[in-house]
Amino acid sequence: MRHVSVRELRNATAGVVDSVSSGQTVVLTSNGREIAELRPLTPSRPRFVPASVLALAVGAPWSDDPDLLSDLADARDATLDDAADA
Repeated sequence: MRHVSVRELRNATAGVVDSVSSGQTVVLTSNGREIAELRPLTPSRPRFVPASVLALAVGAPWSDDPDLLSDLADARDATLDDAADA
């Protein structure tokens, strides 16, 4: 892990950013004390997956139960108050 002082970061920002962009983690120091870690971001996963992608991933389990999609739609629209009334 590379250690870079605040002064070096100020004077050679592009080089430090290039190091991080290439996958290296850099520890930022001030007066010899570690104060921060610069590391590449991990790719984020999409928050929502289209139904067509989900169907491919799980093998479309609802094909065996034609009422499952309707039940899931009802559950999606339900509230906690609905559960208490049941």
